[in-house]
Amino acid sequence: SGDAKRMNVKGNKYDLIFIDGAHDYTSVRADISLALTVLTPYGFLAVHDYGRVKDPEVTRAVDDYLKGGGVIVERQGRLVIVQPPPRTNNVEDAAPAFEELLPANHC
Repeated sequence: SGDAKRMNVKGNKYDLIFIDGAHDYTSVRADISLALTVLTPYGFLAVHDYGRVKDPEVTRAVDDYLKGGGVIVERQGRLVIVQPPPRTNNVEDAAPAFEELLPANHC
């Protein structure tokens, strides 16, 4: 909790942020919100303890966040990888389409 504020001291942005802090609903939502301030527009959140019976507030907080358009792209045990909804209209900040990453003579 609060690590995102310290990470952004130099204006850094990250493609992947791992969240495993306090397990109450308010703290998880705060961690997600803070992480989004330093996440690149095409980045991912990794959240630990999702689906864990002992920590239902983590799951509830993530599920509530997903209602805004994010999606779980991978789940391994108690770890979920979340792709947030698009957060930019700036084409230069957007992730390239998969086809753009392929060499011109890929066929």
